[in-house]
Amino acid sequence: MYFRSIMIGRSGKYARTVPCSSLSSGKSFFCYPAGIWAKEQWPWLAETGIRSAVTCDKGFNYKKTPRYGLKRFGDDEHLSQIEFEAEVCGFTEIFRAMKRGFRFS
Repeated sequence: MYFRSIMIGRSGKYARTVPCSSLSSGKSFFCYPAGIWAKEQWPWLAETGIRSAVTCDKGFNYKKTPRYGLKRFGDDEHLSQIEFEAEVCGFTEIFRAMKRGFRFS
């Protein structure tokens, strides 16, 4: 069986090794293991037929958001109702944009 290593950034370290058969088995969406990802992974995800990939980065996705670098909102039991509502309505995204210098990406 052929395996593909998932790299952590440019350091050359590996987070996990994934059997390529699991990537090419008709699935078209991918979630990065442990939320660790790098742009260098995008070409081989495309080669295996993956159409989009989700990171653990919080935030909204926009038209310019890369399809292999999609953000998400993770709802968990430690999140208060008001925090959940702030995420869903986009209020916290405004603060994230302020931290980025008002770049919505």
